[in-house]
Amino acid sequence: MTLDANVETRVKVVEGEIVTLREESREHRATSAAIMVVLSDLRTITNDLRTTTNELRTTTNELRTTTNELKVGQEELRKSTDELRIGQAEIREEIGTLRRSVGNLEVSMKRVEGDVAEVKAGHIELRNLVAGLIR
Repeated sequence: MTLDANVETRVKVVEGEIVTLREESREHRATSAAIMVVLSDLRTITNDLRTTTNELRTTTNELRTTTNELKVGQEELRKSTDELRIGQAEIREEIGTLRRSVGNLEVSMKRVEGDVAEVKAGHIELRNLVAGLIR
């Protein structure tokens, strides 16, 4: 009986260990399933990060292009501003020239007015002479 009791005790111990192993196996399966879910999520996140990184690269390249275009535009504006300043200086010179010309024209007009007055006076004098000769 002791042998049977001994065997029976060992069988119970083995059965207990089998139950424990089954529970541990279930826990390992659950842990493995959770790990697989996490790995799947990590793959998804990694793909999302790659996509976002590519989008950021594209946006960065677009920003560089836009920045370069803005630099070109800024340089063109500087050139235009310089040209406008040169044009403004030329216009100032022309205005000065026009003012002098207007001043000279006014002087000439006064001379012409004086000459016209002299011609009128001469005309009146000539008329008087002709009238005196006719009488």
